[in-house]
Amino acid sequence: MTTLPPTASSAPDPLLHANRLAAASLNTLFSTDAARAQRFSLRACAMLFDYSKQHLDEAARQALLDWANETHLTAKTRELFDGLPVNPSEGRAALHMLCRAPASSMGMFGASAQARLSEFCQQREAMLQLARQIRDRELVSASGLPLDQMVHVGIGGSDLGPAMVVQALQHEHTGPEVRFLSNVDGAALEHTLRGLNARRTLLAITSKTFTTLETMLNARAIIDWMAQESGCTVAQIIASQVVGITASPSTAAEFGIPANRTLCFDTTVGGRFSLWSSVGLPIAVALGPEQFEALLAGAHSVDQHVLSTKGSENLPLMMALIGCWNATFMQRRSQAVVPYAQALARLPAYLQQLEMESNGKSVEVDGTPAQSTCPVIWGEPGTNGQHAFFQMLHQGTDVIPVDFIAAREARHPFTEHHRWLLANCLAQSRALMVGADAQDPHKRILGNRPSTTLLMPRLDAHALGALIAAYEFKVIYQAMLWGINPFDQWAVELGKSIARDVETALRAPASAHGLDGSTALLLSAIHSNS
Repeated sequence: MTTLPPTASSAPDPLLHANRLAAASLNTLFSTDAARAQRFSLRACAMLFDYSKQHLDEAARQALLDWANETHLTAKTRELFDGLPVNPSEGRAALHMLCRAPASSMGMFGASAQARLSEFCQQREAMLQLARQIRDRELVSASGLPLDQMVHVGIGGSDLGPAMVVQALQHEHTGPEVRFLSNVDGAALEHTLRGLNARRTLLAITSKTFTTLETMLNARAIIDWMAQESGCTVAQIIASQVVGITASPSTAAEFGIPANRTLCFDTTVGGRFSLWSSVGLPIAVALGPEQFEALLAGAHSVDQHVLSTKGSENLPLMMALIGCWNATFMQRRSQAVVPYAQALARLPAYLQQLEMESNGKSVEVDGTPAQSTCPVIWGEPGTNGQHAFFQMLHQGTDVIPVDFIAAREARHPFTEHHRWLLANCLAQSRALMVGADAQDPHKRILGNRPSTTLLMPRLDAHALGALIAAYEFKVIYQAMLWGINPFDQWAVELGKSIARDVETALRAPASAHGLDGSTALLLSAIHSNS
């Protein structure tokens, strides 16, 4: 089982130390250490990571770094880059770093990964070439019209990453309109199709297995709509207006998609780590291949950083250790993420999947019960969040650590707006720490609430790639520390399999036998319209 940070050293017992520091005053920690902000912050990959407002001192930080050493994080990171099977429950490596690695970076990887690099580079070039054709309106529909509108259908990692990036970098949008559909709710489908021309629309279907229920149901509905609107056959639509993105090209071929319209990615690339792969086609279509490659370059810079940087200068490692410190030792089971950039509105949702689907586990790699794993991740952009949930952050009974994310420079001409946006970001971080004294208990704000601030120079493709990759490695490091496997997701499949039984019961009420009383009651209410 996973061991906690070591105690056989000069550092005090970490649990007792955590209890002491939880009650310690952040204001006092600053007032007694004029250099605290410099000592508890770091700069890497063009980002400033300030964690000085966390309940940490030198002894606690050293105990956490000792824990990382005793957990052999450096060796385990090397295994990841060497292409060893770090996903034991599925017997797979995790090679998403190859998706963003240039061909010249062979030396970063071990023999198993090196043997795959050229294949990954070929997949990338095939995707970028197709993106260029789509952007240049070279593809023609079954009706003979250029395809200048695109709908991307996927769910989970096949949707959240690309959709988040396209929204975040909307100021770089130079290609055709790209719409995203993930939810199986018919209202979402109706909204997505509204205003589109079926004779000019390209459908991109992303599914690792090409069997994901929600994705394939939505895809078939769009294909049927295209056929009905254009007067073409379904086979003609699939052959000319559909692109498949999958790790199972044979299944895409059975669906009818031609080989030259099928983009592949590898089974070693998990969904929530897949936006760097062919899954990123809508990014390259909307923003252009150059912007997509800049995104990859930003992520690759973090790959280089984690391989070459150890200890307290390793940015994702410190993100991971602070997260573990709060979740495991401080017992703070909730984590807010507040980007002060409206363009990053989908980042909290993206991180919810990245963190909770990866590390939402209750057993360790060896099958023994886990002591502590991922907290609840949630958030909204500032300043909107200030007028929604910040009341609880400041005066609620739970202490909820906050990740503040901001960019120093704006990508728009409204400089006064950006100045106020940054002022609010820094002010809220400070207010959580300092609080406000008052005789009236209703107006008293205790403060002493922890936060980190991650400052980027600007929100461009390179910076966004680095930001996402930093959070990826945070998740992977935390999994190593907690002794769990972040690359599988077995629980996700259970609800899907039960949904098939329930759908059958919705179509044929007599088949509801064997379901629990609550589900049977709800089915009865649905059938009776009562």
